[in-house]
Amino acid sequence: MATRPKRFPRQEFTQLQSRIMTDRLRAMSEQVVTVSLASPFGLACVAYAMADVVPRENLILWLIIAGIGHVMAITMGLLYLRRSRGMADNSLWMQMFTLRAALIGLSWGSSALIIWPERYDHQLLLMLFLVGFTSISTISNSALRRCVIAVYFGTWIPPVARLATTDSHEHQSLAVMMVIFSGIMLATLLRYSRQLLDATRWRFENVELAETLQQEQSRTEAANRAKSKFLAAASHDLRQPVHALGFFLQTLRVSAERPQPDRAKLIEVTRQAQGTLKGLTGLLDTLLDFSRIEAGTIPANVESVAVRPLLHTIAHQFTERAQRKGLTLRVRPCILSVRSNPVGLQRIVGNLVENAIRYSQRGGILVACRQRGDKLRIEVWDTGQGIPPNELDAIFDEFYQVKTSLPGSEHGLGLGLSIVKQLADLFGHKIEVCSRVGRGSRFALTVPIAEPELENPTMGPLTLSAISPAVSGFLLLIDDDDDSLDAQSELLTQVGYRVLTAHSADEALDLLATRSPRLAAVIADYRLAHNRTGIEAIDQICKTIGRKLPALIVTGDTSPHIDEAVAAAGHPLERKPLAPRAFLKKVRILVSRRP
Repeated sequence: MATRPKRFPRQEFTQLQSRIMTDRLRAMSEQVVTVSLASPFGLACVAYAMADVVPRENLILWLIIAGIGHVMAITMGLLYLRRSRGMADNSLWMQMFTLRAALIGLSWGSSALIIWPERYDHQLLLMLFLVGFTSISTISNSALRRCVIAVYFGTWIPPVARLATTDSHEHQSLAVMMVIFSGIMLATLLRYSRQLLDATRWRFENVELAETLQQEQSRTEAANRAKSKFLAAASHDLRQPVHALGFFLQTLRVSAERPQPDRAKLIEVTRQAQGTLKGLTGLLDTLLDFSRIEAGTIPANVESVAVRPLLHTIAHQFTERAQRKGLTLRVRPCILSVRSNPVGLQRIVGNLVENAIRYSQRGGILVACRQRGDKLRIEVWDTGQGIPPNELDAIFDEFYQVKTSLPGSEHGLGLGLSIVKQLADLFGHKIEVCSRVGRGSRFALTVPIAEPELENPTMGPLTLSAISPAVSGFLLLIDDDDDSLDAQSELLTQVGYRVLTAHSADEALDLLATRSPRLAAVIADYRLAHNRTGIEAIDQICKTIGRKLPALIVTGDTSPHIDEAVAAAGHPLERKPLAPRAFLKKVRILVSRRP
């Protein structure tokens, strides 16, 4: 069935256009009401001048028609001014005001048909009245160009048609003159109306600009306050583990320098130092994630991710930390696979578990999965302090932290849940939270289910005994930082790799020229001395030995252009700090590649 067309189709306006139109309609309503209130005087003058030259019944008929037109104009103006209205009604009001302008113009223009006098001098007088009415009426309607046009055409079409259709040359000449005069007046008034509209637009644009600047200033001030708090918290949280590491290392040195060092004590202090370093690495990882999200350098690509090994990794990563707080971490296995980003998904679930441990003082944390149709909900339950209802939306804001008065509670940087929300949005996942104060919270991540993929049987869990350093060649490490170079070289040597080290590309080339070793792979820092890059160093080495080598770029720089440059060179990229176990795993994958 065909739909019935609307009588007044509505025109869509932008927010700024709606505000301008509302102001113009209000101004025109005030002007029209004021002018129409003076209309009885004008109608009385016309009636007095024409009383002796036109039939009385015609004069009364015209006065009724004109009076109705002015009453309608006053009524419509008062209705607009007194009734509440929304900006969405502007299109309808514009059409109603245009129709009103046309009708009131016609009510005066009809005088040429109803009370047209026989005498030429009275005809000129009536035309003079119409000129006066048109001038006043168009000025009062100048807020809207369409109303100006409606008044003009409504007023002048009847008298010009009356003059042009007579046989009198005087009347025909007068008709031409009135067309020219009304055309000039109409063009002038339309230009004036455009100037009024432009002035109103500029005023509102200035107001809108001032409001925008005020909002931006408020946001900037809020961001500065939040970042000041963040920097204070970050400085405190970074200094604490560094301070503890200094004491642990000094203790290790003192113990090792004794004639008969306590081996058990050395192992315990080393374990404590590793735990502190792990916490420091977690803080730096959070800062790195945040900076990469801010820079927009995290890839949004998704693939099939098996949930079971991911949850095993989460359990291995956080069980010891939960036990140190007297909490129980339970992870229920899941055999499904989901469509997500493997690194991003692990960071999301890891942040949720870390947050649960931070705000829990007793009980435990449960990580479980629930299938809902073609979606999987990965849920993290805790028995912590809970989140007040008025803070449930704010917890995903940057630098926001739920206030807690629990003794021994941990404080973070206020970025964990913000990273969770931004990563979830990036990968198209849904994150939900429900909480009861004093009872605990539940965070749920909803991801689409994918077809499970067969696991690679050759890549088992990473242990030092599982590393196979039987590589026919040397690993070449290039890093201009002595500590980083020594630490990586020592670790690789301890697990059985043969390692060569260099501080720059030139030093590496000299080493190759003097010793001519067979290289298996190159691991280079991105930024090297003399404004050189690891990519350039790898290219020079490959050209020198005449073959392509597997290579890994490692950097602590978070600049987005580095990801693009390394990807274009075809090398994998890892960012510092990199956990030793993860580093060894990357090296094992690297040396297994065939150039």
